[in-house]
Amino acid sequence: AEISSLSSDLASLRKLVDTRDALLKQLKKTRAAFHQRQQLLAGSVSPLRRFPLEILQQIFLMLISDDIYGFSLLDSTGGPWAVSCVCTRWRAASTQWSRLW
Repeated sequence: AEISSLSSDLASLRKLVDTRDALLKQLKKTRAAFHQRQQLLAGSVSPLRRFPLEILQQIFLMLISDDIYGFSLLDSTGGPWAVSCVCTRWRAASTQWSRLW
């Protein structure tokens, strides 16, 4: 009888642990979604997002002008390629301005 009671208690504990694991998995998924949304929103309030494109373009021009090694249009790690990889807005600011190229 005691073995039967222990087996029943063990089965109940397994169900509780399974329920807890499922809840924990769902909470982690929800936390990840909130974190992703937070990161997205944090980027949208960045002061750089409010800079006029003309100021960004001037900054890009100064950056490239200060490049003592020069840059190659074939090298995607430097020059206007580097700033165009930051975000969509920077890509537009850099690719639409022929002085950078």
